[in-house]
Amino acid sequence: MSGDLAAAVAVGAWPRALELAISAWRASRTSELADLVEAVGARVDRPRKHAPLAHAAWQDRARDYHELAVGGLFAVVGHDLDARVTWDDLETRHGGVYEVGMAQLREVTQPYLRRSWSLALFDRILTIAAWPDDPRTAALFARWLVALPPLGFSAGREAMYRFLGWRLRGLGDARAIPRLLRLAAEPTAPQEQSRATQREVARDTAANLRVPPRDDDAAALFAQATAQVAAPRADVEALWREVGADPYDDGPRAVLADALTELGDPRGELIAMQLRPATPKTAARVVKLAKLHWYDWLGDAALAITRRNTRFVRGMIDEVSVGMHETPPWAFVKAARHRELACVRAVHAHQCTPDQFVDFIDALPHEPVRLGFHRNDFAAAIAARPRATRQLEYRSVFAPYRLAQAFAELAQACRGVDEVWIARDGYDIPDAELTELVAVLPRLFPALRLAHVDARLALTIVDPPPWLVRASS
Repeated sequence: MSGDLAAAVAVGAWPRALELAISAWRASRTSELADLVEAVGARVDRPRKHAPLAHAAWQDRARDYHELAVGGLFAVVGHDLDARVTWDDLETRHGGVYEVGMAQLREVTQPYLRRSWSLALFDRILTIAAWPDDPRTAALFARWLVALPPLGFSAGREAMYRFLGWRLRGLGDARAIPRLLRLAAEPTAPQEQSRATQREVARDTAANLRVPPRDDDAAALFAQATAQVAAPRADVEALWREVGADPYDDGPRAVLADALTELGDPRGELIAMQLRPATPKTAARVVKLAKLHWYDWLGDAALAITRRNTRFVRGMIDEVSVGMHETPPWAFVKAARHRELACVRAVHAHQCTPDQFVDFIDALPHEPVRLGFHRNDFAAAIAARPRATRQLEYRSVFAPYRLAQAFAELAQACRGVDEVWIARDGYDIPDAELTELVAVLPRLFPALRLAHVDARLALTIVDPPPWLVRASS
């Protein structure tokens, strides 16, 4: 290893150290030098805040590789991926400049992909893949092979998996092997066909990566480069645990927000904004931040909860809907244990089985305050054991069937319920059935204070009780 690299790290000349570390990594491909590149890159980029870029502006900055610009480009690489980019645009932009990449993509491209106009992610991946080899590219591509941002069609997803695997094999970063082996065992794609492709690509890519001998000198420089930043990151993990240990105290949330903001993590900005009085501007900013960073913040948990139905309160995820089309079975329990869900208060069943829903609930660190269901079999699964839940919500996603019986089962397990919601969500509830339910609610739940019944539902009660609220959901 160059003495110049050691000297640059010793004096904190981080731009020079980054240039030398990348050059040394290209010659050896050792994992220790790859780690050093990322650590030095973080040192270079740490003081900066990166505003989101429109797709065209991102492409303009990314067209010519520079090692000092990689961190900033990757920080906003997930923004504006719904920009209009067609297959013809890809051919024009990359066909001559990165013909080898386009050739690989053409081999796995299906006709539907050529007709699509939403190819901004492909555009960015092709631009990055054409850069000179950089271990930070390998880290991003390995992460995307696990959790690719939404494309909207499986043909494009499978094409991208194969392309990412091909480029990862060329980059030769052995640090990806453990992640690839986990992915081969537990693929994360939303459809079975896509999961089969993901499993195949992960297995073949891992098999083609070579593990070089350990570089002790680079490992020592890595320790030196991270000595001043490792402690704050460890403190952040402890702060996350403190927030989860007392979900009703805003103090730990404010401290966590400050720590994350100091590290340049926009998660801190979201927490800080929601701890202040809300305005239309801050509400819009929260939505934008969650959309931009959802997959980075949630990781595997994003496989099991829907972003659209997730609600942030006081900076933390407060309400979730569980399950999406063909969420991998293993993802439910893993998602519930993610640090982002440490303060969840309301959990609704979405696209999952009753057993998967209950597994998710039982894996959460705290019993949810509110549980939402839409079928009797979910009510039966929830009622299989005693629960401390205080609020129940039924949504008429399907035609209701013996609704009073479902609540009677829940009453045996959820004895402390004091608030109930009945919401119309696709199907009307027959007047007679809803009237029967409202009549028995006080007997089923002696602690009942309020029952919210959707005003769009017909309900014939001559003398409504004071605890009955009619309002649109």
